[in-house]
Amino acid sequence: MLTRNSRKTEANGKMCDNTDYNVVLAGNPNVGKSTIFNALTGMKQHTGNWTGKTVEYAKGCTKIKDKSFSVVDLPGTYSMISFSPEEEVSRQFLVRDDIDCTVIVIDSSVLERNLSFTLQVLSVTKKAVLCLNLSDECCKNGFVIDEDELSLNLGIPVISTNATKKSDIEKIREKIYDVCTEKTKCFRVTRLYDGIDIFNKEKHKENTEFLAARSKEICSRCIKKCGENISEKTKKLDKILTSKITGIPIMILLLGLLFWITAVGANYPSRLLSELFEYIKVGLVYVFDFFNAPDFIKGFFINGIYTTLSWVVAVMLPPMAIFFPLFALIEDFGYLPRIAFNLDKFFSKCGAHGKQGL
Repeated sequence: MLTRNSRKTEANGKMCDNTDYNVVLAGNPNVGKSTIFNALTGMKQHTGNWTGKTVEYAKGCTKIKDKSFSVVDLPGTYSMISFSPEEEVSRQFLVRDDIDCTVIVIDSSVLERNLSFTLQVLSVTKKAVLCLNLSDECCKNGFVIDEDELSLNLGIPVISTNATKKSDIEKIREKIYDVCTEKTKCFRVTRLYDGIDIFNKEKHKENTEFLAARSKEICSRCIKKCGENISEKTKKLDKILTSKITGIPIMILLLGLLFWITAVGANYPSRLLSELFEYIKVGLVYVFDFFNAPDFIKGFFINGIYTTLSWVVAVMLPPMAIFFPLFALIEDFGYLPRIAFNLDKFFSKCGAHGKQGL
């Protein structure tokens, strides 16, 4: 564990000696957390959280004004109630007593859903900064967030950011500096957690309902409409796609259609590739015969290497070229989290959770 007297952080093989403060970045996957980390440290970290991948955290260092900071990018998690390895790693790191500032990065376009995670983090630390990332999406969805009101409700500084803008990164750096040096005071809003042990797995359902209710209450105070509310359409769509009656049938139908298009659609390019490779094979035979190559050489290169590779490419490439773009399209439309929600009830019966089905 890092100590106040001697702190070191590894970054790109180099050591940041005698850093003054420790900072961690926490948040859900795909909210721009690693982009902020790269901008703060000057590193180029590529991270990902999926089944089978080793859970790791990225480390770097930066200098803000007259102080040096070690920065840790924690794995993206949806919760700190340790049900998965990345959640366990994040929780163990955040409860350490040598963390001077936690930068909580959330997707501001879905504030209510992300506030649940924010409240969990604030239950173990009060020195934090909340980054409302992807803030440019809010107005597109027909609402604005009152940063001052949200700050009062949470007891920490709140800033709207776009991780790709240099000016917003500077705002984050300034807030980190102010919190670490106690120029900006944070305070724990104790009424959020009185009598509630949100990390008690035996009361997981109760705690989830409590956090959801508290998040909704805070959002009702902090979110203001600014024109047509597109999120209302999203809510109506959610009622259909995650309904107990229609959610599972629509999911099965959509995934079945996806696999059917992949299987049937791949037949045509597979046939064309096979014919093309067969045509090339005839040409290669003529070339080997022209040079009077021995039969075992011709058999090794043509019937062995070339034929095997051409079959693999002809059979595997078309399905992959069709399936992955379609799957990415489903992900861009935001359907994958809804699939995880639909599967969660079934997976939880065997000690897992919905997102493991993706």
